[in-house]
Amino acid sequence: MNILLVDDEIVLTDVLSAYFYGKNNVYILNNPIEAYYYYRENQNFDVVITDFIMPGMNGDEFIEKIFEINPLQQIILLSGILTEKIESLIHKHNDRILFIKKPFDLADFDRVIDLVKVRVEGVN
Repeated sequence: MNILLVDDEIVLTDVLSAYFYGKNNVYILNNPIEAYYYYRENQNFDVVITDFIMPGMNGDEFIEKIFEINPLQQIILLSGILTEKIESLIHKHNDRILFIKKPFDLADFDRVIDLVKVRVEGVN
């Protein structure tokens, strides 16, 4: 599975990169603006994993920009709290966004990645 991982917390991206190593192809960016421009040129990701609160561009703006490019993109949204803004975003794109609450257990990713695989296979 091809994964774009976007989070300003380098420790978190390092942990997830190590976790996914050997099982998935992971491209990591710690800046959402850079990630957006990278995605515009490289849309071959099965899933985009992104934090919600990041400097420069929050997750909701980043996700909406991704959906402007590819409305079928699968997203995993990470956040420490489930706010009304996040709930609204998930509701708006309910079949495209999955939510994982921080702090998380790495096993949460196995469950959610399996669900993304089912969704991606259903689209192809």
